[in-house]
Amino acid sequence: MYVDSLSRTFLVFLATLVLTACGGGGGGGGGGGGGTILDPTPDPDETETASGSIELSVVFGNDNSGDILGDNERATLRVTASEDDASGELVVRFSTTGGTLVDSRASTSGGIATVEIIGDGSGAPATVTATVTLSDGTELSNEIIVQMSAAESSIELSIIFDEANENGVLAGNEQAILQAIVNEEGATDELVVRFSSESDIFVDTSATTIDGIAAVGIFGDGSGTPATVTATVTLSDGTELSDDIIVQMSPSEDGLALSVIFDSANEDNILASGERATLQAIANEQGEDGELVVRFSTTGGTLIETSAATIDGVATVEIIGDGSGTAAVVTATATLSDGTEISDEIIVQMSSALSSDTSSIELSIIFNDANGDNILASNERATLQAVANEEGATGELVVRFSSSSSNFGDTSATTSEGIA
Repeated sequence: MYVDSLSRTFLVFLATLVLTACGGGGGGGGGGGGGTILDPTPDPDETETASGSIELSVVFGNDNSGDILGDNERATLRVTASEDDASGELVVRFSTTGGTLVDSRASTSGGIATVEIIGDGSGAPATVTATVTLSDGTELSNEIIVQMSAAESSIELSIIFDEANENGVLAGNEQAILQAIVNEEGATDELVVRFSSESDIFVDTSATTIDGIAAVGIFGDGSGTPATVTATVTLSDGTELSDDIIVQMSPSEDGLALSVIFDSANEDNILASGERATLQAIANEQGEDGELVVRFSTTGGTLIETSAATIDGVATVEIIGDGSGTAAVVTATATLSDGTEISDEIIVQMSSALSSDTSSIELSIIFNDANGDNILASNERATLQAVANEEGATGELVVRFSSSSSNFGDTSATTSEGIA
């Protein structure tokens, strides 16, 4: 009986399946109540659109602290671009409303494309756009603002030595080129640059700019002393701009010229405690081109070396400030091949030690360079220098000067960095 019951159940189930597949058998009317048959073929009009992303940024140089692109300065435009579910390179197109693009397109490598942009000195913001086309023609773009700085009026003077000149010292009758780079904001016309110095050492005393550059020849005077050269330009509105440089001359006869070169950060030419400066001796023996040994000595500070051999006529050693607040007399001496000794000396002012030291004042006199005997002639001027320090204090001090005769330009002065 159990088997018969099971057979009847199976037959009923089978009949139900047949009726369902045939639409339920009957059901009069066109509506029907049958099952749904799915079409496996997709609609060609329903193809999915390609997708991706693009991001644009600008990378400035390490020395750019303001994120503003200077005139002729370069920065890097960087794009990160990708297409979803796709691999391979994408071509990125760049455009800008300001500045100059070094390249207008670049292919991605590892998803990154870069080109350079150069500042135009306009002072206006530039809109930079990057665009990429995906595999189905879809375009993606991104844009940023790059601020340009204005090209200000300026003049910059430099000297160009011959390649054979390795020490930057101009020998007697040797020639070099003075070059002034000049820019007038908002103008492109030629400008006339005038050159001047305390001695007549120019081939020409003026030159007209070509593409912003004016150049004249300069020749050594054999004096062995440094010459201050100045370049001056008058802009279209009458404003004058100038720049100057020091050109070191070598002596044409037996001679020795001693000077001190301070670090560029030292603006007052006074050697602080522990600070270093370079003593430079330019030595020349007429008719000889061999090395000379220069011996250095000082009444203050510390010499790193007490002698040095000349290289191309120049010998250098370093001196360290002692914090004494006094003036040190530094002497350089060289012995020529016939036994003759030549020497020169300079004054190197030492600053007082830190404010924790005892209060002090040190007075000295600085004569004009032209005064070789350190005797003050009638109406000749010299500078009195007082180095003053107050223990535990760093503020200004007023120094009063007096003498048995009334011969001061001023009778008092306020210290600046401890000096009046």
